[in-house]
Amino acid sequence: MNLLVFAHKGEAEYFYSKLRAQKTSNPIIDLYSYNGGYILTTGEGLDNSLIKTTIACTQVNESIDSIINIGVCASLDPKIAPLNTTHSIRHVFKEGSLYSSSTSKISTHDTLSHIDLVSALERVTTKDYRSELLKTAPLIDREAASVALTSKVFKKDFYCYKHVSDYADDTSTCHVIKNQAPKYSQCLYEYYLKQQSH
Repeated sequence: MNLLVFAHKGEAEYFYSKLRAQKTSNPIIDLYSYNGGYILTTGEGLDNSLIKTTIACTQVNESIDSIINIGVCASLDPKIAPLNTTHSIRHVFKEGSLYSSSTSKISTHDTLSHIDLVSALERVTTKDYRSELLKTAPLIDREAASVALTSKVFKKDFYCYKHVSDYADDTSTCHVIKNQAPKYSQCLYEYYLKQQSH
């Protein structure tokens, strides 16, 4: 069984519908169950994702084999990661520690696992910050490193699927991304199904 971890409900909406997920009785976290696993939304940021993924794993640890972080990300280099492309991440890094989580490696038969991602502490609002993060990876989010770390602690297989929604240089795009969430959620669901069929 899988634990699917999203930052935002909008990213998970298509999954809720297609998997006929039902809300669990857990009063602390936003956890849904479906035939085949669980769906968790954590909110944005490394702290939120670490705390809520840990609580979820404590509750469902015995019944899950894999944790999959799914959601949108930004590109730091449009030549490597253009808009509206979906990627299976090879390594996840956390800003400031530059650790490579061995659990984030996708199995070698997955030819898409050639791109890395860095989880940033803050939103990217300057060119200098973007340039600094690009030294680590061409994709950026704000959750995956915490989900990867939790997966490692609980000894679960970790996977990460990210859809490039924007370039990390425009803070005005947040509302645009939110409005496009249903489309992104469907793209991510279709990508998830393809990965599960391998």
